[in-house]
Amino acid sequence: SLTPQLVMCSPAKTSRAWPRIQASGRFAVNFLGEGQESLSNAMAARGSDKFVGVDWEPAPVTGSPLFAGTVGYVDCTIDRVYEAGDHYLVIGLVEDLQVTDENTPLLYFQGEYRGLA
Repeated sequence: SLTPQLVMCSPAKTSRAWPRIQASGRFAVNFLGEGQESLSNAMAARGSDKFVGVDWEPAPVTGSPLFAGTVGYVDCTIDRVYEAGDHYLVIGLVEDLQVTDENTPLLYFQGEYRGLA
């Protein structure tokens, strides 16, 4: 939504991170760039501390983690949460956003990481 600015994400009900995100009331969506496949895999893996060895800083508005070298981010506060099967639909109110020209977006399509080229 552009007015108001909203984004949606969809965590699985089995997500170990989601209860912490929900309790904090905020989240950031980081847009990864080419060469950040290992970061994507680390964040997707089940594990104790996904942030060990990860270069990040707190978002200026919410303090949510922003990863170094990304294409950009959307920093949000949680507006609404809906149950949807084995996932939640989380509506975030955009508090801040940034896009950089430092990298080409990392895409995941048909089970593979890909670039735009």
